[in-house]
Amino acid sequence: FFAAALVLLVLFIIVEYRLEKKGRSPLLNLSMFKSGAFSIGSAILLILSLGQFGTFFIMPIYLEIVLGLDAFGVGIALLSASISMFAFGIISGFIASRINIGWVIISGMFMLALGTYLLPLFITVSATSLTLAPALIAFGIGFGLSSSQLNNLILSSAPLSLAGEASGESTVMRQVGA
Repeated sequence: FFAAALVLLVLFIIVEYRLEKKGRSPLLNLSMFKSGAFSIGSAILLILSLGQFGTFFIMPIYLEIVLGLDAFGVGIALLSASISMFAFGIISGFIASRINIGWVIISGMFMLALGTYLLPLFITVSATSLTLAPALIAFGIGFGLSSSQLNNLILSSAPLSLAGEASGESTVMRQVGA
């Protein structure tokens, strides 16, 4: 299936390229990828989504099977990540208006890496919501800072006339990562 997906992706790109060259309206305007900020931001968003959704897929399984938590307990255990992700998603906009957006994204990626490093250290058979909280908070801060600003970077690096397509491409990258 992965090979078929790769072949279909290549065919899609070829068709879109030809449509664009003929002056017709492609589904995905490939000229957006000429912008380094757009291309790199999209690639990072894909990888970031892979990590986020992978973590939030595996963590509930661990919390239920290993720690024996019920659905409510799992929600409480992951609340620290959710709150920090939400709060720093909002805060990142204020920070990015004062400093370079690249530094906000890099800071977020650093915090995400820290959370990803810490999480396996705290995952034990006797872990609690409190012992997991520092790693989940770091993970949430990192995702909150970087994710929202990656969307900002992707959309601001595309021409205004292609903002809708850039938004759609950003959503596709997030979903493919998931």
